[in-house]
Amino acid sequence: MKWILTIIAFVTIIPLNAQNNSAALFKRNNISLTGNLLYGATLNYERIISEHQGKFYNSNILRIAGGMELGTGFDAVYMALLYQHFYGKKANHLEWVIGPTIAFKYRSFSANNLLILPVVNIGYRYQKPGKNFLFRTGIGFPQIVYAGLGVSFG
Repeated sequence: MKWILTIIAFVTIIPLNAQNNSAALFKRNNISLTGNLLYGATLNYERIISEHQGKFYNSNILRIAGGMELGTGFDAVYMALLYQHFYGKKANHLEWVIGPTIAFKYRSFSANNLLILPVVNIGYRYQKPGKNFLFRTGIGFPQIVYAGLGVSFG
């Protein structure tokens, strides 16, 4: 647990001291559709809560995600509230995501219908500052491998 907190502090708090550009670097809102090996499809809404430009772009994001498993036999709908951070130069960024997801097995009538799982992802994000197009791909838990397309606005 100490290692996780140290990594979060290093990647998010230290870059906050970087030079802050008064103009918005990226559009503040994103909507994307992500496909993955475990759950099938996820609809994401992201809101950039802070962004900084020094040697690299650094952005902190809150993401709300929801979706439905589409064919692994798990038969569940799920929601997640995630913290996301990305940094990089120009349009190429490393992003990581952590947070909980709550899954509800809708075809099961047992008492164990509700699952709470951690989400841990690391991946590549392509997004040019000030532009609308967003592409992401990566690996993680519980998605295993994921890829998605999105649009940025406002």
